Amino acid sequence: MSHRDMIREQHRRRERQQRIIVIAGVVIAALVITFFLVWPSIQPVGAITVPTFLPMPTDKVPAGTAAAGDPNAPVRLDIWEDFQCPACQNFTLNIEPDIVNTYVNTGKVYLVFHPFSFIDQAVSGGNESHAAAQAAYCAMDQGKFWQYHDMLYNNQSSSGENTGAFTDRRLAAFADKIGLNMTQFNDCYNNGKYKQQVVDDYQQGVNLGIDSTPSFFVNDKKIQLQSSYNELTQAIDAALQGK
Repeated sequence: MSHRDMIREQHRRRERQQRIIVIAGVVIAALVITFFLVWPSIQPVGAITVPTFLPMPTDKVPAGTAAAGDPNAPVRLDIWEDFQCPACQNFTLNIEPDIVNTYVNTGKVYLVFHPFSFIDQAVSGGNESHAAAQAAYCAMDQGKFWQYHDMLYNNQSSSGENTGAFTDRRLAAFADKIGLNMTQFNDCYNNGKYKQQVVDDYQQGVNLGIDSTPSFFVNDKKIQLQSSYNELTQAIDAALQGK
């Protein structure tokens, strides 16, 4: 083989190698894109905790309202929470049952829940607070807002916010666990029925001066907790006494 032929053969080899590298790069890129498109629909749901649900009196609550108790009760307690908020989880699991048993079940307090989905604002691309709130509203349509609310707070991520606790598949799994009609739930959630409502809730909270969760209003008066939740019950008692 002449020197010129050797050079030509080297060029052909380099061209073949370059084509192989380009093709391999295209294939790898396609696989990566496919993975990110398919993974959300096949990723494991993971362990789910099904709690003992706190019974909530909802027979007098108007349809389409995330509330409990008697709307004509002398005191209205508005609670603003983010479903990813650890402090809200603590309140829900450890404080709220006493408030419900002492005040809501006895007809003294009408409790109204508002999702204040602010945690997503601090994480680029985060949406789990908004997604959880939308799903809870979809559960509300089937009369199971509070059961879904309890599912969310009992299944928060221990590794931080927006880390996969409230993916679409897990939110659907929660709905299935509490016995929702899944066709209705999926239609509601996948079509974004409450997407704007959750955004509007957040803006309403901002307009009210809410900057952290949980936040409380007793008969439209914001309660500034300084040391403990005893201040909340004190405010409720004072409102019941007309003070």
